[in-house]
Amino acid sequence: MAGNSMGLVGLETPNASRPGGPTSSANLLAEGDRPGPMGMSTPTTPPEELNAGGAVDAQKILNYASSNGGKVVGSGECFDLADKALKDAGAKSAADFGPVVKDADYIWGSAVDLASAKPGDIIQFTNYSFEMEIDTPKDTTSKNGDRPHHTAIVKSIDGDGRITVWEQNIPPSTKAPVTANQLYFQSYEKTEGEDKTTVKVKGTFKFYRPQPKS
Repeated sequence: MAGNSMGLVGLETPNASRPGGPTSSANLLAEGDRPGPMGMSTPTTPPEELNAGGAVDAQKILNYASSNGGKVVGSGECFDLADKALKDAGAKSAADFGPVVKDADYIWGSAVDLASAKPGDIIQFTNYSFEMEIDTPKDTTSKNGDRPHHTAIVKSIDGDGRITVWEQNIPPSTKAPVTANQLYFQSYEKTEGEDKTTVKVKGTFKFYRPQPKS
């Protein structure tokens, strides 16, 4: 699978609430739309920018994903959600760019960088994993997760390196239904008062801009 030269991938957003114990940890799975780390702004992408840079109607891709929220699309593989959403929008899918075999380095359109990513774009992950820790005077909260070989749809650009995606079949929950989750695409350390948030990411990712079928 193709990697991004930045070598950074996303993290799901920490819950704003604090668990009530000295130390807590959990695997971060389908968490839905959550606010970002303390003090971070959350700009959204204006609707008029959704189709900038391409002839495919990005809103159709987003509508397909949202209309299937909580459902299992196709065989339940992460590939199926992107594949069917693109076809529904009249766009080329991975099979139009190369062989579709297990663990292939799928291509979904024209490659774009993180700074140019827009809603409706497709993200292909390779060996993605993260560790997130929030230290406060009262406790430490840690979370971790991974996407070893995964495909997702960009739902919104949230700012501060955060992107909310539509995805299904999220490890380790096999055949997990379509869910919206916020991911991070850069490691960072941030201190707000006495609270410190540390995010470490590994693996690679690549963004693709869908292209019209004809």
